[in-house]
Amino acid sequence: MATETKAAFARRHRVNRSTIQKWEARGHLVMTADARVDIEASERLLSERPAVYRGGMAKGNVPAQTAARHQPAEASSDGNPFDIAVWRTVLYLLRPHADIVAAAVLEAGGSLEVAYAAARLAHSPFIEAAGLTLQAMRHPDFQGDEHDLRAPSGWLTEPNWQAYAEAAGVRFEPDALEQHLDANPVWNARFDDDPRRFQRDLALSDITGTGGSRG
Repeated sequence: MATETKAAFARRHRVNRSTIQKWEARGHLVMTADARVDIEASERLLSERPAVYRGGMAKGNVPAQTAARHQPAEASSDGNPFDIAVWRTVLYLLRPHADIVAAAVLEAGGSLEVAYAAARLAHSPFIEAAGLTLQAMRHPDFQGDEHDLRAPSGWLTEPNWQAYAEAAGVRFEPDALEQHLDANPVWNARFDDDPRRFQRDLALSDITGTGGSRG
């Protein structure tokens, strides 16, 4: 039985800490006695739950049959054209976010490594923001805790890292970019107890502007 830490599982699926905690609380993960994730059992369990968002930026982390279930479909249970149009608009606006983040970091003088990490780390908050936006707009399918956008694997636009490296005048070394990401306090294996982690889980008040500023 192959196992890994919750941090490693989150890293492969490009989801954040709160998503892993939700999956675990709802029984979507199979945990071992030493609090590790049973990879095969958890992958199988998640593949049987199309309502669970499976990440979008990782390549090859979703079986083909699971990805097929996540093709954009009617977002509203009653097929209301307005609700479907709202959902599709939010989904399309979300699509290029990783590329926008990467370009912005590079334009601000950040390194390719920082741009790569930022694009990955921005993924989960953007997914959360999209679901909360639909909730704030009173879309009928986004009023509960499950903010499933029904986005297929590979839906999000992956930045052209080779082109960005050439523009920045540096070598494109995918392994080095991953190593930099692995060393990030939000992404690394310490996961639940790293004091360097910023609190970045979103709430509905962040979208509606009713909660005031965070201290």
